[in-house]
Amino acid sequence: MTEPVPVQVHGRRALMVLPPLSGSFSGTRNVMTSLIPRLGAIGWDVHTAELPHVPPPTNPAAVRAHVAASVASVQRSWADWRPNVVHVEYPDPAGAGVMQAARAAGIAVTGDFHHIHLHLPTAQRPRVLALVCQAFAVCDAVFTETLQGLGNLHGHGISQAVYLPRGVDGERFHPRYRDPAMRCTWGVQADEPVLLSFGRMIPIKRLDRFVIAAEALRHAVPSAQVVLIGEGSEEPMLRRLMPWARFLGPMHGPALAAAVASCDVFAFSSPEEPFGNASLEAAAAGVAVVAARCGAAAEILGPEASLLSDPDDPLGFIADVVALGRDPARRQAVATAARLRMADLSWEAIAARWSAVWQDILARRHS
Repeated sequence: MTEPVPVQVHGRRALMVLPPLSGSFSGTRNVMTSLIPRLGAIGWDVHTAELPHVPPPTNPAAVRAHVAASVASVQRSWADWRPNVVHVEYPDPAGAGVMQAARAAGIAVTGDFHHIHLHLPTAQRPRVLALVCQAFAVCDAVFTETLQGLGNLHGHGISQAVYLPRGVDGERFHPRYRDPAMRCTWGVQADEPVLLSFGRMIPIKRLDRFVIAAEALRHAVPSAQVVLIGEGSEEPMLRRLMPWARFLGPMHGPALAAAVASCDVFAFSSPEEPFGNASLEAAAAGVAVVAARCGAAAEILGPEASLLSDPDDPLGFIADVVALGRDPARRQAVATAARLRMADLSWEAIAARWSAVWQDILARRHS
């Protein structure tokens, strides 16, 4: 889809309808925290509405009541403050209901495609993907951060899909924050490698692969250290399997920037993660990235600025981690190339492109 040319339209009010933003490493929380202020800086008046958790599907009556209450709540919010655009971040039953209500009220509607079907058992994915795309049919535009997502949407008739990758804060994540004193507290000397896992510790991340890669690196380079930043349901398993690793917990601000930049190799172990913000943040911080050939690592970094293995080749992933851990010059070259790729992904640039889509929709509605 051709990127729209920004057109000035009278009235720039946007309502962002968000899912429950629980968890300190919620990707949606981090994206919206970065995007919304940038939209505000270029003239958008953005309000947010957070929808509560949807009840289990085993209770259809409760789901229907939840959807009705959620839609009514959002409609009340625009009674006194009518937006020009309603953006729904997740098309769950409540989100889909809000999109339909906004469309019926004559308000422009956009949505965001999050590959939520990939979090489900393989047999359930086609049906859920079809339902998600059915919900998006009422949208004027649907954002997706991956080319894979663009293909999924086009394949289900969503021709209004817009490819727009997530941004990265290149000032917050930067090699300048590398901290030798912090590395010393980890027991690291000079060029000894530090392997990093950074993000939510949940099943889709396939952190069992990270454990094996970390073990292999320690066997090849006994002085190597392993650092994990984040939290999640897989943490007890990881602590049990890696009692020698350093678990830093959830981190934010300058402490997070310093911890990420003070590592040497970021191993993104998921073979099917839709995007993977952490890959770009590590790259911006000057950390060499090893990943499966999918998501942001494959589409944005590519083989010149990361080490990529086939998603079905865990041994290749492990070998890449060991290769970079053994070779300081090679990991520096990979990290330098990756850092250069981040220049076009500032949040200011992403917000400008997002704004252009909204303005184009409103201009067509007013023409």
